[in-house]
Amino acid sequence: QMPSSVNDSQGNPIDQDSDHGGEWDGNIGGTAGDFQSAPTIANLTMIGDNEGDHAIKFDDFFAGNVYNAVITEFADLLTVTDADNALGDSGSFTTSTTDVPNAGTGTLEGLLFGQFTSVSDVELNLVDVANGLYDPRPDPASPVATGATDMNAIDAWFDTTSYQGAFAPTGNWALGWTGTAQLGHFTNASDSILSNLTGDDIDVMQTPSIATFNATLGVYELNGSQTWDAGKNYILTHPLFVQSPDVLTIPAGTTIYNTFNDQGTASKPDDEYGSLVITRGAQIDAQGTASEPIVLTTIRALEAARGTDMDGFDGIGPAPTRGDQGLWGGVVLCGNAKVYNYGGGGLIGENAIEGFAPGFSPDGDSDGLPDVIEYGGTNDADSSGTLRYVSIRHGGYEFNASGDEVNGLTCGGVGSGTTLEYIEVLSNSDDGIEMFGGTADIRYALVSFVKDDGFDLDEGYTGRIQYACVLQMPSSVNDSQGNPIDQDSDHGGEWDGNIGGTAGDFQSAPTIANLTM
Repeated sequence: QMPSSVNDSQGNPIDQDSDHGGEWDGNIGGTAGDFQSAPTIANLTMIGDNEGDHAIKFDDFFAGNVYNAVITEFADLLTVTDADNALGDSGSFTTSTTDVPNAGTGTLEGLLFGQFTSVSDVELNLVDVANGLYDPRPDPASPVATGATDMNAIDAWFDTTSYQGAFAPTGNWALGWTGTAQLGHFTNASDSILSNLTGDDIDVMQTPSIATFNATLGVYELNGSQTWDAGKNYILTHPLFVQSPDVLTIPAGTTIYNTFNDQGTASKPDDEYGSLVITRGAQIDAQGTASEPIVLTTIRALEAARGTDMDGFDGIGPAPTRGDQGLWGGVVLCGNAKVYNYGGGGLIGENAIEGFAPGFSPDGDSDGLPDVIEYGGTNDADSSGTLRYVSIRHGGYEFNASGDEVNGLTCGGVGSGTTLEYIEVLSNSDDGIEMFGGTADIRYALVSFVKDDGFDLDEGYTGRIQYACVLQMPSSVNDSQGNPIDQDSDHGGEWDGNIGGTAGDFQSAPTIANLTM
């Protein structure tokens, strides 16, 4: 809502602040027995101006039903004009939450107020309402971040969300394209963290022609098949998901920079970090050359080259060295080849990559795994595309409180139709390359200075590897700021047969030749 303290562009005070968040009427001139307005409203967020207004005005036999609403920063929740009949036949609020302290003045207002969950603070990260700056997303620990009514079960037109209100804890679907955003009224983590961009820099998550936020899945998606421009600097502030059947083509010489943002909190669920995820049925065509490799690295490399702070974190650079790890996520390929993980007395055959999908992301097949990041299937010849002359540097962000991190290159159920040649993973906090099942072959792979294992093979991986090298990190190394690294490298390789199975079940059985560790 608009506070009364606002002036127009010529400096003149506006004549009044906003009225109600909604005025909901049933009909005009009718009675309770006549036809009523009876909409179904879900995932509604109302943010008031804190200047004495009511959030909603009921009038004339309104009969609508409201679900998953979040209402905050109003003086009173409701005002009812026709106290005897304003609710019509069936108006109601379900799974709705407010921090508004007052119901309103009448008995009916009190009854409606009682349908809400009342909390002292719904933790919307609301920032400086008086100056017109808002973050409409709930904090991940907020009571409205979970527990929503499944609207799709009520009416198939609606999406299923786990969160109440109009926005998921991560992502803001109103950024970029709306006048509200372009006038600068969205702030904090829902806005871009980047600054000092040049004409060749592309903030991918803030460029609607490239990516948009899917509020149902809780992830940013590539907007259809695209070919990027080697003359541009692509910057990822969140994981970018390429969805089936789209293809992302990255030409030789392209550099993709990645950030991370801990939001200034010690908790992990709200952390944001750049990554590239190719989902089942999608493909990547990233074909660099020896003279023009494709590089995915930290934004610090660009900051150091320009002498400019671009992400508002830890100042400028410095240029990363081999001791700098965990500065963004990684690259993930999810395919449809067979994987061998067992449980419940049998083969499961699918799994999911951790750290990339929020807890509310849908699980349509009810297997306990978020669909958007699942891998595994029955097509061993499946293709996730091509990675050739691709260097993945300084990733491996720690995404949870248990210390779990992202691999440099993660291949889940990737099939033999995929080409993986001339791959480098440099200074990653977790494994360099991890193969979860699948049949993909790898030629010419260098894993240098990673904190965990060089090559991790698991879940029945049966591909072929030739010309592979691991260079380990000694414990005496410091990072670029002079800080000792917290541990040296783990194993050159961790090679497992399957998960949850027995010696009689299917095993990882790759053929590996010309290996140097």
